[in-house]
Amino acid sequence: MGRSLPSEEFERYELTRKTEARVAGILRHLLATYDDVVYRAVPDAGAVVTRAAATVNGGERVFVRPFPPPALAAIA
Repeated sequence: MGRSLPSEEFERYELTRKTEARVAGILRHLLATYDDVVYRAVPDAGAVVTRAAATVNGGERVFVRPFPPPALAAIA
């Protein structure tokens, strides 16, 4: 098992556009290091992250969540 946070997962925020290939590379690295990855992305980027997760067989270990988180979006 790789190095991991106490919760055994890593959280990443997607704030800039990246190609699907670039996201797949990022996910490969994170999945080699952590048990699970929580990837927060704006809605347009979420589809790219989901597709990239499928190409690296991370479907069950990558969790795509909205950015900003709903509670933060409500007050912004």
